[in-house]
Amino acid sequence: MIIKFGSKGDCVMKIQKFLKVKETGEFGPLTEKAVIAWQKANGLKPDGVVGDLTWAKMFKPEPLVQTSLKLDKL
Repeated sequence: MIIKFGSKGDCVMKIQKFLKVKETGEFGPLTEKAVIAWQKANGLKPDGVVGDLTWAKMFKPEPLVQTSLKLDKL
């Protein structure tokens, strides 16, 4: 997946919400600037493009929750 300047839609809104910029659903200059700043701060290539690496770092999967539930006790 690649989201960049000119992209539109729900994924753009998710990025904008994450970066705390106005949620318009359109990837414009303010979103691009915020993405570049975030990439620099997080050790990624500051190209303003939200590709797989940037997306994965922004929206890390939730860790699995450890439980003490024993299936043999059910």
